[in-house]
Amino acid sequence: MKRLIIFFITCFFFLIPTTTFSNHRKLEKRKIKQNANLQHYNLRNIDLREANLRNAMLDYSDLSGSNLKSADLSGASLESSNLRYTNLKNATLTNSNLKYSEIDYANLRNANLSKANLEGSDLSFVDLSFALLINANLNGSKLKNALLKNTNLRNAVLSNANLQNSFFINSDLRNVNFSNSNMEEANLKNSNLSGAKLVGTNLRSANLSGAKLVGSNFNSANLTRVILNRADLSNVDLSGASLKNIQANNLMACPDSLPIGWICENNSLKQSLI
Repeated sequence: MKRLIIFFITCFFFLIPTTTFSNHRKLEKRKIKQNANLQHYNLRNIDLREANLRNAMLDYSDLSGSNLKSADLSGASLESSNLRYTNLKNATLTNSNLKYSEIDYANLRNANLSKANLEGSDLSFVDLSFALLINANLNGSKLKNALLKNTNLRNAVLSNANLQNSFFINSDLRNVNFSNSNMEEANLKNSNLSGAKLVGTNLRSANLSGAKLVGSNFNSANLTRVILNRADLSNVDLSGASLKNIQANNLMACPDSLPIGWICENNSLKQSLI
């Protein structure tokens, strides 16, 4: 009987997939290479500075579902990596490369980037749909052509960032600091920008139709103008917004409401002379 029990226990260990154990192993930086399969690994607090996790050919590094909380990925190459459902809370991603390459692109859908530091990172063409970026720091980041549909960016810092032609449709952008960022041709349709800081922001030709801008700050320090030329402001409520030094000419559509003393005439926002 004892021999039979030992036999079954031995078979049990041989039949279990090896990934069951690997998911709990502590990895060393030197063992993590590009095209690595790191699905569901616990990589909390790991040092991946300057690590090369970039895709090669048609493959990509798979970090989906992994725990990278408080990890240091500064300067890392994560081009075309799969970071879907990854926990990057409090992670450091300064100057990291997350932009797409070849056919694929870096995938951050549903990722948790709350309080993450992405300052100076390149997220061009990245899919950030449904991602959580509350209180994240993306100061000076490149997000040109990035997809941020339904993304929660509440209280994030996106000042001095390149957000040209980015898609923020239906996103939560409350109290986000967009100061001095380039948001030309960005799509902000139906997004909530209540309390957002837009000092010196370039919103030329941006789609703001249906966006909530109640109480948003368009005040322009040092005569740096907020540019809204050719923007779509249909179904937008700007009551309570500060529009000092704003530049809003040749609008695609006028807003539904404006602060007292402001009018939309000939598709341009002007202070009333009355």
